[in-house]
Amino acid sequence: MQKKKNKKADIGRNSAHYFALALAFILFIAYGTINYKTFDKSLFDSDKLLIDELDEEEVPITEQIKPPPPPPPPTPTAPTTCSRGY
Repeated sequence: MQKKKNKKADIGRNSAHYFALALAFILFIAYGTINYKTFDKSLFDSDKLLIDELDEEEVPITEQIKPPPPPPPPTPTAPTTCSRGY
């Protein structure tokens, strides 16, 4: 007896391709959603920028304190000789 099924009507023949395509699409959407950044536009009004506020700050001159020099090393003493002759 012959099979009456049509190969074009088989639902599961390309299911792996559809699954991989859907997974790639969902991962792309999730990646884009995580990396999407928004900024408050009122913080970055370029027409309200004042150049006077961008002047460099004056750094106060500080005095460098030098530590005192280390004390001189002790003078070596002359070696003593032993009377036993070792």
